[in-house]
Amino acid sequence: MLLGTTIMSIGAILQICSYSTAQMIVGRIIAGIGNGLNTATAPVWQTETSQVAWRGKLVVIELVMNIAGFSISNWVTYGLSYAGGAVAWRFPLAFQFLFIFILYGTVPWLPESPRWLIAHGYEDEAFPIMADLENKDVDDPFILAQHKEIVFTVQYERQNAPKWSELLTGKTGGKAGTCTMRRLLLGAGTQFMQQFAGINVSILSYCGHLKANAFQVTSYYLPTVLIQSVGLSEKLARLLAACNSVSYLFFAGLVGIPNVERWGRRKMLMYAAAGQGFCYLMITILLGLTETDGFGAKQQVASASVAFFFLYYVFFGIGFQGVPW
Repeated sequence: MLLGTTIMSIGAILQICSYSTAQMIVGRIIAGIGNGLNTATAPVWQTETSQVAWRGKLVVIELVMNIAGFSISNWVTYGLSYAGGAVAWRFPLAFQFLFIFILYGTVPWLPESPRWLIAHGYEDEAFPIMADLENKDVDDPFILAQHKEIVFTVQYERQNAPKWSELLTGKTGGKAGTCTMRRLLLGAGTQFMQQFAGINVSILSYCGHLKANAFQVTSYYLPTVLIQSVGLSEKLARLLAACNSVSYLFFAGLVGIPNVERWGRRKMLMYAAAGQGFCYLMITILLGLTETDGFGAKQQVASASVAFFFLYYVFFGIGFQGVPW
């Protein structure tokens, strides 16, 4: 996590000091590598240091914090849209260092994962950390049992671990198959669909133009969509995008966190996908009408589509934001 944060800092500095598109792109790529390291590591550490009953909720809370950062960035961008000049985009990029400094100030004090320690031969060092995490004494029977269970699991995995080639082909010698490819498709597949549904990407529409359409209902480009397709002013579009981020955060936290264990992961994904699909359909119809010759209430219909932009984020925040993780 410290390595990821350091790489992310380098990328952030390159972006803040950018005087060319090429430098900005390089900065984005480097920052993405650092963020990718953190994104892949933090949930694993969280899983290995939390109780089973809390793991689902904690992962959703982590992604809700992601939305909180997104909301903050929207409001900072909106506020600085009145400033004009380089500060309007350099300061929002520099603002991320507030959280980078928090990571540098807290991550060194986090306990190492007991499972990682045991897997790397530091069995004794794992005892006090496990006791602290459970708020029990080192010689408590529960801690001793948990420690033995992790040691046994690590030893079993070492003795019975198949090769990577066997994992990817679903074979384990003379033993039963692992269904690894099915697991990979289920796990990585939900992550792929989370992004492919359009929340963080922009898609070029027909004729090769950057024309905002229903498939650009995205976090980054929502103001552009509201300006180009709905016909709103730049200030109003940015204000609505900021307000939308608050709604996004509210529903993800209020509905997603308490119900991830109650409803089940599969149902939440199904409900969210159905809701997002309905919103896309309505946005496509409404914005399509604005491009129909002879249609009278174009502005009113385009404005009505804003409600479905908001509703799309509600469904995404409840289901696809946290569940794939």
